[in-house]
Amino acid sequence: MGELSLFDETHGIHADGVSDKTSVLPESWRERLIPYRNANTNGVTGLCLERHDLCVAKLVANRDKDLAFVRELLRCRIVKPEIIVERLALTDIEAERRKEIGRFVRANQP
Repeated sequence: MGELSLFDETHGIHADGVSDKTSVLPESWRERLIPYRNANTNGVTGLCLERHDLCVAKLVANRDKDLAFVRELLRCRIVKPEIIVERLALTDIEAERRKEIGRFVRANQP
């Protein structure tokens, strides 16, 4: 079901299976999961991260592709910088790393 798989080509959607240990996420992220189900999921409901929680995970991961992704979400106003910063405060990371991420978010807000 991953990116560029036969499933992806057939249905126009892919999923990356992860565990709750894959990413660093803010407290209570499970309470904000978004169910995703449509005709293409054949009755299966996927649970997707809420967009601001996803941004936190990507910013903590700190890969170039993730930073570019979050930068574009901020530029297009798909996410709100203040919510990302609020969620950062709920994330178990070192204080200095939290400050660095906060600077990135502020520098990239429209």
